[in-house]
Amino acid sequence: MDLILSKYSIILNPPFFADLLGNPVVRPTAIETTTLGAVYATGLAVGIWTEDEIFASGEKVKLATTFSPASYEEQRNK
Repeated sequence: MDLILSKYSIILNPPFFADLLGNPVVRPTAIETTTLGAVYATGLAVGIWTEDEIFASGEKVKLATTFSPASYEEQRNK
């Protein structure tokens, strides 16, 4: 889940999406991961750095919360 609104659980309800999809939904600590990805892509496109340099930098997105589905697949398919 990567949206500015994702930090507001009342607007985007991560447990609801986890139940609906039947998969865990992860909310990162850094909400602006889309911006980070755009910066990386731009840097690659103009030759500021290489893909190896980006992955070697050790920059990791920390996961704040994981929402697991509460219902079973049989219940979801009803």
